[in-house]
Amino acid sequence: MLGTRRLLGLAREEHIKHVVYVSIVGIDRSAYPYHRTKLKTEAVVREDIVPWTILRATQFHDLVEIVLHGFSRCLPSSLSHSTGRFSPSTRKRSPTSSST
Repeated sequence: MLGTRRLLGLAREEHIKHVVYVSIVGIDRSAYPYHRTKLKTEAVVREDIVPWTILRATQFHDLVEIVLHGFSRCLPSSLSHSTGRFSPSTRKRSPTSSST
């Protein structure tokens, strides 16, 4: 949070009129350390060093792929390659399936 406070202080010195901090929907109900850190950083932004907006967006699905890829390094190869149908965008449709 020190880095965020320092960055906001520099923004104030440079007369930045508004900052937008991108956060994550639902982090206030999560115990995940990354989310807890984001929540603490939101508190620093709310100190009103410069005018601010906090945008809580939903996470990108690419993040899930990155996390699962990281876990796959820890699993035996027989388990790590058994979930090939995770992403709907890579699933092959049969010629008779309808799109909804």
